[in-house]
Amino acid sequence: MSNITSSIIHVEWNGTEGAIPGVLRGYRIFYSKVEDIINETIYTTIDNVTITNYVVNESRLLNETIYDVGLFQYNITGLEAYTQYCLWVTAFTVADSPNSEAVCFLTDEDGK
Repeated sequence: MSNITSSIIHVEWNGTEGAIPGVLRGYRIFYSKVEDIINETIYTTIDNVTITNYVVNESRLLNETIYDVGLFQYNITGLEAYTQYCLWVTAFTVADSPNSEAVCFLTDEDGK
């Protein structure tokens, strides 16, 4: 992940790992300002991977849907300058898969 401007961030992810139920249709990138996170749950998967799951005020949760199963990068636009966000990626078939590990970042200041 890298900042492009104060309102655009470049996100890259690996494709799905392991089996998923159904035919992969694409990916969703969920993101939210840190201030809109109302709960945080940390759990460990059976593969001993620690995942942080955020609950966000539903009206504040943003997402981008990518319908290209071969695309593993995306630019999120329209972010506020110098604001902290958290994001996570999920693959989807008919339903969403478990979330990836959340990553938090700070957008650049204007003019930087």
